[in-house]
Amino acid sequence: MNKRAVAGLLGMCLAFSAGALAEESAANTPASLGVQIPWTPGPTAEPETPTPQPSGTPEGTPEPAPSSEAPSLRAYTQAELEAAHVGERVLMRGMEGADVLLVQQRLIELGYLWDEADGVYGRKTMQAIEDFQSVHGLEKVDGKAGEETLARLFGTEVETHPTPTPTPSPTPQPTPTPTPSPTPMPSMTPEPDAAGAPFAAGKKTVYIVENPIQLLVGEDGEERRLYPLCGVYMHMGYTCQAGGGMWTLRSRTGEEITLLAQETDGACETAMGASGKTLLLAEKPVYVYGSDVWVGSEMLSQFGLHIVETADTTVIW
Repeated sequence: MNKRAVAGLLGMCLAFSAGALAEESAANTPASLGVQIPWTPGPTAEPETPTPQPSGTPEGTPEPAPSSEAPSLRAYTQAELEAAHVGERVLMRGMEGADVLLVQQRLIELGYLWDEADGVYGRKTMQAIEDFQSVHGLEKVDGKAGEETLARLFGTEVETHPTPTPTPSPTPQPTPTPTPSPTPMPSMTPEPDAAGAPFAAGKKTVYIVENPIQLLVGEDGEERRLYPLCGVYMHMGYTCQAGGGMWTLRSRTGEEITLLAQETDGACETAMGASGKTLLLAEKPVYVYGSDVWVGSEMLSQFGLHIVETADTTVIW
């Protein structure tokens, strides 16, 4: 075989080998927008399932410590405070501005101020600051928002307004109506014997303010009933003093009645009485007997008493 034949045969062999290699390479190479990039497959591995991390917390970062602020309170940034010029002056009553407005908003959030924030440092804002200062034990409780108060107000160690525990109102007890103690009757002068009286006398039941009382009652020649003045009034709560032809009666309220008789024993034609500032004259004789003076119903009426006489009884009030 000549040299040309050998060369042609070798060329055909090389062309065939190159074509086979090209087909094998094309079968194992991924298409890439017209750019052929040799690719060597690596070992197949199971995909890792990522461990879920808490939202907002990078893996490996420790959990933040719980804040002393109430969860509903928001933290004010330094940029917000500077924008409102908080801390550039001591705030006090009468001032206005953005810093006052921000302070009011913070007081409302904490529960120290119940009004709307209007940017005016009024009386209620001052009182809210005083409460805040007192609750937080600040040195000055003056209602002014200075450096120390503002630092605590916008800081993290801040307390909300304490809610007072309502004290149960005691159930009112009815005031017992005091039972009046019976007023002891003054000791009466022993009644004299009816037999020695200068008039006909005998024991009769006399109703004095509806109380039946046994009294020595007399009767003169005109069939006029005679009643012991002190004996009647002492059963109405009066005290009686007698002596020298004068009888003085005093009530518990200070009312005073006086009777003067000319005689010290027997019938007295001229007798005079006084009830307060009113002078009274006896229309008919009175009788002095024992330590009392005996008068008719007309004299008792002048002293302001009411008398009803029947054949058997007498009612005086």
